[in-house]
Amino acid sequence: MNISKRIKLCSKTVPLGKVFGIQGGVPSYTPVNRSRFDERIKYLLTMDRHIVVHGASKQRKSVLRKKNIDSKESIAVQCVLEKNTDQLFNDIARELGITFPRSIKTTGEVYVEGEKGTEAGVEGGKISGRTKAGARYSFGKEYNSPSGYEKDYNLLAQKLRDENKRLIF
Repeated sequence: MNISKRIKLCSKTVPLGKVFGIQGGVPSYTPVNRSRFDERIKYLLTMDRHIVVHGASKQRKSVLRKKNIDSKESIAVQCVLEKNTDQLFNDIARELGITFPRSIKTTGEVYVEGEKGTEAGVEGGKISGRTKAGARYSFGKEYNSPSGYEKDYNLLAQKLRDENKRLIF
């Protein structure tokens, strides 16, 4: 049995490799006409809301994203079962160009100085004296976070808003 290496789409016959398989970017041909779905996605993207598109592998979810959302206006983060929220946070921060210190060291010094004078009357005269004292206190502490920093989700959200970018998982 001879399997044709071409497929007929509408009135065109195109090579199978242009329809199926792994391709970079947005393919010119797809086996399914989802123009109504693409229109719905474009409409939903105009609203200030979250959009969830899920499905099995090779259902062309990435094509849908690439076709409807400019890569300059978005940050795409791959979600795989092995990733935890810390790793997702790190991926997003890296894509936004945010860096955090691995440790923070605080140091300081306090100096206190005082003076006290006293007088006392005694038979035949008076006694007076002055005392001066000072104390210096130095301190230092280094804080190390196992992941390098504390998670600041508000910072990520603000940076996404400032750069007018969408976050895509």
